[in-house]
Amino acid sequence: IINIKGTNTSGQISVTLNGTTFSYTGTLTASDTVIIDCQKFSCKKNGARDMVHFLGDWPVLQTGNNVLTYSTSGGATITELKITVQSRWL
Repeated sequence: IINIKGTNTSGQISVTLNGTTFSYTGTLTASDTVIIDCQKFSCKKNGARDMVHFLGDWPVLQTGNNVLTYSTSGGATITELKITVQSRWL
C-alpha cells in the first residue's frame, strides 16, 4: 500500500518502483491522502474510489532490495510518501 500526501492543481505525481511507473493526476489539497493498494488494484482519494486519476502499471515489491523514485510536475508537491508492506500469501 502506498500512501501519498501532497498538493496538485494541474500536474502529476509519479512513482517508479523497480522500473514500474504509475502517476496520479487528480487535484489534491494539503489535507488530502491518496492510497494506492497494489494488492486490491485500487486508487482512493480520502477513502473514495479515484481510478480515473491513476495512470500506469501496478508496482510490486520484490524480496530484498527495491528501487523507488518519485517525481512531480506541473507544480505538484509530495509532503509524505509511505509504503506499507503486506504479504500477498497467507
